[in-house]
Amino acid sequence: MNSQTKSDSVNINQEILPDPPDIISRTARDTFGIPGLFPFQRLGISNILEGCGFFGDSMQKSSMYLLQLVIYHLFCYIYNIICYICEVLILNNILENYLKKNIDKSIHIQPWGGKQKLPMFLLEIYDFYQTVLLGQHCILIMLLNESPGINVIKKHILVINKTTDENLVFLYKSISLFRRKSLIEHRIPFVVENGQMYLPFLGMDLRMIIDIPAKGIDTFSSSTQMTFLYFLYHKGLRINATKLADILQVSNMTASRILTDLYTTGLLTYEISGKTGRSKVYKRIGDTDYYLLGSRYLKNPIQRTIYIDRMVSDLLVAGLEALSMVSMLNPPKNSIRAISKKRLNEVNQYLVQDRDRIADEKHVELQVWNYDPLFLSNEPYVDHLSLALTLKEMPDERVVQAMERRLKDEIWYTG
Repeated sequence: MNSQTKSDSVNINQEILPDPPDIISRTARDTFGIPGLFPFQRLGISNILEGCGFFGDSMQKSSMYLLQLVIYHLFCYIYNIICYICEVLILNNILENYLKKNIDKSIHIQPWGGKQKLPMFLLEIYDFYQTVLLGQHCILIMLLNESPGINVIKKHILVINKTTDENLVFLYKSISLFRRKSLIEHRIPFVVENGQMYLPFLGMDLRMIIDIPAKGIDTFSSSTQMTFLYFLYHKGLRINATKLADILQVSNMTASRILTDLYTTGLLTYEISGKTGRSKVYKRIGDTDYYLLGSRYLKNPIQRTIYIDRMVSDLLVAGLEALSMVSMLNPPKNSIRAISKKRLNEVNQYLVQDRDRIADEKHVELQVWNYDPLFLSNEPYVDHLSLALTLKEMPDERVVQAMERRLKDEIWYTG
């Protein structure tokens, strides 16, 4: 309990109250400034303390500390419950007003008692309410955290349908274009706070309201693109933020942001695991969908191109030279390599800046990438999709066709 709460409690009653007869009430007053406890509060605290052996002939100072600790945690718990109830009431008021305005003026939302029959894991993911929309009984399912993947949602619907045969409607605060499309394809009813809805049992869909596009990203950041490609080349990969942070050598916060970006765009799903039940283990969606949806966010990894006067070891072949290794095209005049921008200090001493020398002499063309090309390839050349991105703007039709033929060998490619 914070200092403001204590202050407010003291100001509620400025009268001098008689000394409480029991130690629990006295501790609440003297330690936390709480003038009185309700009977159920005293009963709950006393039961906990009795179970801990607090009441006895020899009460030590440690027992007094235990009493204070129990009271403190009890009121923190009550405070959190009050905050949660307020949040739910506000959400219900917004949703109820919206549905009254757009669908049914007589609608009334209330908690659904049938949720007690559901498995506990569903109650940790959703909250449940009931209402009647235009004569149709509905169960409103509000997500408490991030939405699970579409296949998981379908499994949850099967479980809920064993308890009720009423229409199920999922409630979202916001929704991605990909998730909206997948819900509609599987005919799963939903309502979003911003005005989008899909209620097939009422004959209502998105065309009946203003279609507000979901906010998203235009292109991936370098680290997100590298992670997208890593998932692409490792189909069965299942990973959490901590493990990804170790692989990428970044902070847990950065790894969590990367996974959230990929999840928000509909490219990843996750399952809850771990001893605490809080670890999110992510995996990507199917091959063609993953590439088709994610390719729109990809960008050319080349930051700039420089030239060096000698070959440096531990660099991958890139550009037209790499394409010549996987196609029938002839290699270019100059060798081409790719290097991460973080390794530039390794080649600064070999840098050639004279444009005439670059034009007349044979030097190594070095592509400086925004991410590490070595991270994504086990071959002597860069990974295929990154290579395609670097050659995307090439005007030579032969290059475009050669790259296209190479990509068509990949199971995920849908070009």
